[in-house]
Amino acid sequence: NSHGSTISYFGLVLLSAGLVLLASSIVCWRVRLERKKERRRESQTVLVANQRSIFS
Repeated sequence: NSHGSTISYFGLVLLSAGLVLLASSIVCWRVRLERKKERRRESQTVLVANQRSIFS
């Protein structure tokens, strides 16, 4: 029964592809969150530096 095995193989490929997509999307999401935190920290330090240069 080669037809059934082909279908099951295709299902396995689809399943693994879905898992890979899910994992990559989670990684991208976490990286984006980290970048947001970094950008916020950078903007705060820039603001502090600007205030110092204004006051000095």
